[in-house]
This record gives sequence, C-alpha cells and structure tokens, in this order.
Amino acid sequence: MEGINSLVQAAKAKARGYRSTRNLKAIVYLLAGKLDLNLPA
Repeated sequence: MEGINSLVQAAKAKARGYRSTRNLKAIVYLLAGKLDLNLPA
C-alpha cells in the first residue's frame, strides 16, 4: 500500500498545474505502468 501511495504522490507532483482529475489519473497510470514513450523533450 505504501508503494502505491508514493506513486500517487509522485504523480501529484508531476501533474501540478493540470486542471482536471482526469489528467492526474492519466499521469498516475503512466507512472504506475512504467511506460517508456520516448517522447521528444
């Protein structure tokens, strides 16, 4: 449970400035899934 909490807290920090909880959920899923999308910087 603590691992999930730390993922959500990290997602909140990265999602700061997003306007909806939908976007926050998307960030949580991306972090939890450990996806590597190779997006340009």
